[in-house]
Amino acid sequence: MRRAFALLLLTLLAGGCASRRLARDEARALAAADTLVLRGCLDCLTQARATYARAAAGRRGAAVAQRLFETDVLIALREKEQALGADSSMARARASAPRRACALDRARLLALAAVVMPDPDGTPLRALGEQRRRTVTMLPKLDGELAWLAGTGWAPAVRDYLRLAVDCTTGRWPKDRPLPGGPPVVRYRAAFCTRVDTVALAALQDEVPGLAEAWYYRAGAASADAADDGGGVARARFDSARARFPDAPGINFANGWLEQVSGDCDAAIARYDAAVAAQPGHERAWLQRTVCLSALHRDTAAEASATRLIALRAINSGDGYYWRALSRLRLQRLAEARGDADTAKARSRADNVLTLAGVIEHDQGDLGVAETDLRDALAGPSGAGNCTAMSYLARVLTRKSQWRPSAEHFAQAMGCFDRKVAQARERIARLAAQAAANPQRAAARIARLAADSAEQRRSYHASAYNAASMHARLGEMARAGELLEIAARDPERAEQVAKLREAIAAVRVSRAGGGP
Repeated sequence: MRRAFALLLLTLLAGGCASRRLARDEARALAAADTLVLRGCLDCLTQARATYARAAAGRRGAAVAQRLFETDVLIALREKEQALGADSSMARARASAPRRACALDRARLLALAAVVMPDPDGTPLRALGEQRRRTVTMLPKLDGELAWLAGTGWAPAVRDYLRLAVDCTTGRWPKDRPLPGGPPVVRYRAAFCTRVDTVALAALQDEVPGLAEAWYYRAGAASADAADDGGGVARARFDSARARFPDAPGINFANGWLEQVSGDCDAAIARYDAAVAAQPGHERAWLQRTVCLSALHRDTAAEASATRLIALRAINSGDGYYWRALSRLRLQRLAEARGDADTAKARSRADNVLTLAGVIEHDQGDLGVAETDLRDALAGPSGAGNCTAMSYLARVLTRKSQWRPSAEHFAQAMGCFDRKVAQARERIARLAAQAAANPQRAAARIARLAADSAEQRRSYHASAYNAASMHARLGEMARAGELLEIAARDPERAEQVAKLREAIAAVRVSRAGGGP
């Protein structure tokens, strides 16, 4: 009996030690989770939540329920900042809400979190508009709601983060009001409130190496210097952001825009593809994807992309008609191109729309409408640089046998194309003089600019030839001969130039009385 009692006592003592050890282990794990929340990176928050969820399933569930709920709210807010879709995290927050913390009014806290605007670069304009309309209904109440939040028993870091997220995304934070300090999680949110504080973000990343989401804002800030450094710094930061958040539509869209303005539409299309894969309704990504496909003369793909943009029926979906008309013009489907151009023209009288409509109308022989649209395009703000409208108006006037004004517009087009060539050459010289971080990318961009310059130079020579033809019709053979000297610099026009020279020579002989 004594032996049995001793064994029982040993068992109870061993169980008690194990229980105390488990309690100490759990306490250490919860303390580590609390530290992770204050560090604030999304991975930190996710790891902390896993710890809280395990504890919440055990005997101390009620004690950690509030921390689990608060972490779910912080994760949802962080997902909004990356446009990763916070609905599931918000739903999880409702499900994990502390049952014994009713006095804290979790529904009221969630209503405040719902006011926070998502990442504008990663969110479709329609969704942003809907969110703004919901937010407007809350604006008169926000001062009272934020005052309530400050006096609640929610964790200070959660209160500060949510207050910042509400005020910063709704434009309520005054620019002259100092931003709060505190733990890294709060300082991170403050670092991109009224402006992006790249110094603060860099320091935070040194302090919290897992804060990969900061690369997004640092990349966006560096994009402003792309004209000076070729975008190398911004590109490297986008790469770092995308390594952790490959599906974030805002990161991919902003990265695509950087590549597009840097002149690399191939790279831009890859980023826009990733953006629309994650967010199919992202109309700005569809639009810029279409623009780049058109710039690369990938007209079948551009037509399909424009059709997808039109189907979204978004605020900028009308632009899809313009780009689809351009693709269909190049694909020689004039009737379909005219239908899209007419729709685009009904929506906008922008210079580019009128120019494209005039080109299509010229090609269809609708000369009166073409002349009106092309003249209106040239009267617009960009008329002085609208070489295409000048050239096609001259062609319309040629077909209407108006030789003098036709010659004048061809001469204007010559000057316009010549300026375009000079601008392209200046850009090539600047790029060649820069120390390129990526020589292959720089060489590809220079090659594209050189190809564009060559195309503009061919148009310059074509305008010279056409102007020479008009002056020949007017009997101004000396001027015609001068213009032919310019046109002859294009080897592809050698045969045309030779024939016109022969015709001019024949006229001169005839005038001199040497004809048959």
